[in-house]
Amino acid sequence: MKGLIVYRLVSVLVNMFSMFLAILLFMVLPAVFSNLLLALPAFLLLSIVLYAWFANKFFIKAFVQRTVFTKKQKDWLQVNAIVTSIVSAIWFFSAFSAYTHPTPLKEAVEVQMPAELQNKITIQTVKNIGIGLMSICVLLLTHVIWTISLLRKYLEHLKNVSEESDMDN
Repeated sequence: MKGLIVYRLVSVLVNMFSMFLAILLFMVLPAVFSNLLLALPAFLLLSIVLYAWFANKFFIKAFVQRTVFTKKQKDWLQVNAIVTSIVSAIWFFSAFSAYTHPTPLKEAVEVQMPAELQNKITIQTVKNIGIGLMSICVLLLTHVIWTISLLRKYLEHLKNVSEESDMDN
C-alpha cells in the first residue's frame, strides 16, 4: 500500500499538469476551429487530459471504491496511455535536444518575439525550459507505466475473483 501513496503523489502532479493543459486547450479552442493545423496538437493535448481523467477514475474505482472498471473505460485508458507515452517521448527528446543545443532554439524564438523581449531570452532560460519539460515527460512516462501495470494486476485480480465465485457455485 505504500507504493500506492507514491503513485497518488505522482498522480497529483500529473493531474495538476493535465488541468493546466485542459485550461490551455479550452483557451485555444477558437483558434483550433479557425485554423485546422492546430487540430493535431489539440488532439494530443486532449489525449493527455483524457489519460489523466481515466487513470484517476481507474484508481478511484479499483482501489478506493473496489468496484468494477468497465472494459470500455479500460480501452479509453489504454489508448490514451499509448498516445500520452508517445507524446511524452517525443517531447522528452525535443527538450533534451533544446537542452544540449540551446542556441538554434534561442535564435528561432528571437525571430518571432518583439524587439523589446529579444534580449530577455538567454541560453540559461532555454536550458531551464528544457529541464522542466524533461521532468514533466519523465513524470508522465512513469505514471503511464505504473498505471498500465496496476491495470493489468487489477484485471488479473478480477478474473481470479470471478473464477472463485464460479467455483463456489
